[in-house]
Amino acid sequence: MAYTTGQSNGGKNTGGETAQIALDEPSALARAVRNIAIKGGVPIFDKKRLIADLVESEFKSRGEFYRTYDDLLYFLPNSERRLLELERPEFAHLLMDASGLSRTETFFRFVLDRLTGLAWRALPREVHTLSHYNETTGMLTVSNGGTDVWIRERGGHWQRALNGENGIVFRTDPDADPWEPEFPSNPDSGELTHLNRFMEQFPFVSYNDVSADCQRALLLMNLLQRFFPPLARTNLIPTFLGPPGSGKSTAQRLLGRLLVGLRFELSDLNAERHEGFVAAITNRLVHGVDNIDARVRWFQDDVARYATGIGFTKRRPYSLNDPVSHSPTAWLTLSSCNPYFTRSDIADRLLPLHFGRLPDCWPEGAIFGELERRRNAIMGDMLLELGRIEDRLAKTSHIVDKFRMADFASFMQRAHIDSIVARGRLESLRRLQVDFATDCDDFIETLRLLVECNRPDGIPFTPVGELYRQCVEIAKLAHLRIPATLQGFGQRLSNQKFNIESRLDVKFTELRGHSNQRKVELKLNASARKAWPPSPVVKLVKRVMPD
Repeated sequence: MAYTTGQSNGGKNTGGETAQIALDEPSALARAVRNIAIKGGVPIFDKKRLIADLVESEFKSRGEFYRTYDDLLYFLPNSERRLLELERPEFAHLLMDASGLSRTETFFRFVLDRLTGLAWRALPREVHTLSHYNETTGMLTVSNGGTDVWIRERGGHWQRALNGENGIVFRTDPDADPWEPEFPSNPDSGELTHLNRFMEQFPFVSYNDVSADCQRALLLMNLLQRFFPPLARTNLIPTFLGPPGSGKSTAQRLLGRLLVGLRFELSDLNAERHEGFVAAITNRLVHGVDNIDARVRWFQDDVARYATGIGFTKRRPYSLNDPVSHSPTAWLTLSSCNPYFTRSDIADRLLPLHFGRLPDCWPEGAIFGELERRRNAIMGDMLLELGRIEDRLAKTSHIVDKFRMADFASFMQRAHIDSIVARGRLESLRRLQVDFATDCDDFIETLRLLVECNRPDGIPFTPVGELYRQCVEIAKLAHLRIPATLQGFGQRLSNQKFNIESRLDVKFTELRGHSNQRKVELKLNASARKAWPPSPVVKLVKRVMPD
């Protein structure tokens, strides 16, 4: 359809030319909807249903409706192959384009309700985010953040397919930019040049005898584990620690922009309400929370819940009291200069990574410009490494170990070529976690002073009440804070048993004596019995508390 335009002056065209503007013809569906809407003599009740029947039939031919197990409703168009959530604007725009209806028209809401009902009647299906791994067949499927997926059978090669083509459906992050893997010319060489260069950008510093390279290896293994969801039922959380200007925020952005794209940004916990945090970790691919230094009441409980993989329950929209549970999907990363979330149950689920202040500061435009240029090559290396891990997993089984994050410990040992190196890195992770939980912990420091006063053997079996009395005196002298009640002190002893043993290099033993009286012994290990000059605080304690 063409229209002639031009400026007129008394019926004359003063522009000297005629401009032709081509307008698209409305679709057949839009014309049919219009004819019904303007037809006289038909009640509005019947018009709504006639239009809804037409639109429903059209959408059935254009794609497929999905309902997830947590009751999210989606439509997968045959043409675009990108899942559209029915409650989000993207689907509303598709409906407007196809039907010619506007959100403000009376027919639009009725039609959308009919399509929502159609989706509700669909059988529940599992919808994935980053990847899908079939433990039985060993097939790994990875979404590229767009309409394509990459599939590899055990021992095979990576092949491209369309989203949903093989019955495996992915939803994409709203900010996702698709990537196109660039594989090296000699993929069998085992070299991962681009992936290794990417990991070298993280300026970790050695901490408690854990080298920067070891921390990079732990972070990389955590990243690779995310591509095997059945082997990551619990979530290890990378936590970037260091002073201002050490590159913590940049490190989080590097991870997010690699997996999501250049539109990925970090979140500020102080500006984010609890509902926003839950929505992000149950919908996004990566969620980075930056500068967690000020206390937020609900944060520690939510982090512990996220790490265990437990779903977040909330009221279903537009319902009175109907609960719905959403499982975490995002890879959560944290950063802090002065972390307060040092509860032992949280520390056991973190991957503490340490930064030092950078001598030179690179502009972020240069850093992320380089990432944009090499992103496809990095993802090509990533797929090759995932394929090698996929083949190694076929030759091993789950490993039972003492580590709290058993999923990560088992995966690392199965995925690593050298099991001894893997075990060493897991021990390094444990040291990082213990230091994170006990750093600046007044309770541990009070016990340390008491142990120092009882060298060379440590604290013999002592009733918990007497141990508490001694710790109270030491805490007063050293200006430390410990639990205010005997009950709280005893509970803290039980909860911190592993951290006490690791931090103080002691053997923690307890027994029940006469009248079920609880006694505790903190016996120094042989490696900790070498004497050194006592600190001024220890000298003061010995002078005031000679017994």
